Amino acid sequence: MRAFEADFDGIIELGEQMEDSVKDRIKQRIRAGVSAAEILSTESTWADMAMELKTTIAFSRIAIEEYAQSLEAEALPEIEKEYAETIVEFEGRIIAVNVPDLRKIVVELDRIHNEEFEEF
Repeated sequence: MRAFEADFDGIIELGEQMEDSVKDRIKQRIRAGVSAAEILSTESTWADMAMELKTTIAFSRIAIEEYAQSLEAEALPEIEKEYAETIVEFEGRIIAVNVPDLRKIVVELDRIHNEEFEEF
């Protein structure tokens, strides 16, 4: 559970880092005169992705905690199914990011999720 908690915390931290970085980028783009429509079609979608990833990973955590605390063996298959659905949902939330610093964060989020978090 300690490794699981560390992976969860790492994903949340990277999600927050992504949100903060996107906010900074939005401010820079506004100062540079970029249109609101362009910002809404790019940076806003990236900020939304980061927020949705944090929400989805929280649902994964809830499923794992329910599984660990379940006293009824017959409940485990349904909890496993719920967990599997959150894994698919997380992957479905990842979108293309073409800014190198932001892309690096997204790649690391995906790596931690796929190689470490998902192993539970």
